[in-house]
Amino acid sequence: PQAAMTSLAKSWTDADRRLVFGNSENREKFRRNLIEAFCQPKGLADDIQLLAKPWGFCVKEASCAEVGFWAGCCDELVPPHHSRWMHQQVRGSRLVVDPCTSHVTTVHQYAGEYLAFAAGR
Repeated sequence: PQAAMTSLAKSWTDADRRLVFGNSENREKFRRNLIEAFCQPKGLADDIQLLAKPWGFCVKEASCAEVGFWAGCCDELVPPHHSRWMHQQVRGSRLVVDPCTSHVTTVHQYAGEYLAFAAGR
C-alpha cells in the first residue's frame, strides 16, 4: 500500500498531499481504502473498463432522480470542466465548484454535503 500511496500522490496537488499525509488518521484511511480497492482486482479492472467504453445510455436523455456534481478548480486529475460539461448534459442537476479545492480536498471538504444530498434522493 505504501508504494501505491506514494505513486498516486505524485499526481496530486500539494494541498491534497498535505491533507492525506499530514494527518495520521487520513493517511490510515487512505491506506485502508487502497487495500480494499485492490483486494479484489476484478473490481478495479471493471471500473477502468467502465471509464473507457460507452455506458449504454445517453446522458442527455436520462431521466432520473437528482444528480449532483462537485468539483474543485485546482483539481488536475478530474478538471472542473468535466463536471461543468456533465452538469450541462443532465437536466436539473446540481453543480458545486469550489475555487480553492483540488481532487482529494474537494472530497474531504464536501463529503458530508454530498452524502446528505445522496441520502435525500
